[in-house]
Amino acid sequence: MSNANLLRMTYGVEPRSVAGERVRTLVLGLGDTAQSVARWLSRQGETALFVDARPDADTQAIHAALPDACVMHGFENVDISAFDQIIASPGIPDNTPLLETARAAGVPVLSDIALFCREAVAPIVCVTGTNGKSTVVSLLREMCRHAGVDAAAGGSLAPPALDLPVLGSDGVYMLELSSFQLQRTDNLVAHCACMLNISPDHLDWHGTFAHYKQAKERIYRHTAYAVVNADEALPEHIDPDAQVLRFTLGVPQHA
Repeated sequence: MSNANLLRMTYGVEPRSVAGERVRTLVLGLGDTAQSVARWLSRQGETALFVDARPDADTQAIHAALPDACVMHGFENVDISAFDQIIASPGIPDNTPLLETARAAGVPVLSDIALFCREAVAPIVCVTGTNGKSTVVSLLREMCRHAGVDAAAGGSLAPPALDLPVLGSDGVYMLELSSFQLQRTDNLVAHCACMLNISPDHLDWHGTFAHYKQAKERIYRHTAYAVVNADEALPEHIDPDAQVLRFTLGVPQHA
């Protein structure tokens, strides 16, 4: 079924232009992350259906980035079986019924970081934690630049990862990652990963502190260097091949 007919028949939405092929991607949200996804899709020569739960959400930025995108309001009438993947903005909780239906049907629910990791060539250094992420990522970027290393920083720290410049293998990406992004990213392979600290936060999104902590610790799943806080319990799931480096706010063990 063509792009135009799918959108007309399934959603009652008239496309801005006819791409002549099926719309594969559903994007949930219209904010900064979704707008960066729209720009990424444009570079790929693809389009998407963008859906936002807010009836008054502004669509202009999406159409400026991706003129043939279709936008609708309300999750109730979305048929997820029509799509190969769903890109969910961080603000949309995992317990949203549409996402629960998607997972039950085997439709991948991804983050913008998952898209970024598909194409990144430069090594990735990623940082998460309840507090201090932006400060550390910004500091690391400046350290690289002063050392003459081409570095770009983004993620949950503006700009979105998909808006970062393309770096070669001699550059470094510094990514600040939220628990929301980590929850929906399975293909992150980091040269170096760090969780600065952990305390209860975003429990309305994750449900429990245990789920929040599990999402944060996903940063260590595939990494060469795991930088861990020695003042916290050692994360349960660290790449078994990673070299573990510890930092502390107290007196170092071998001072």
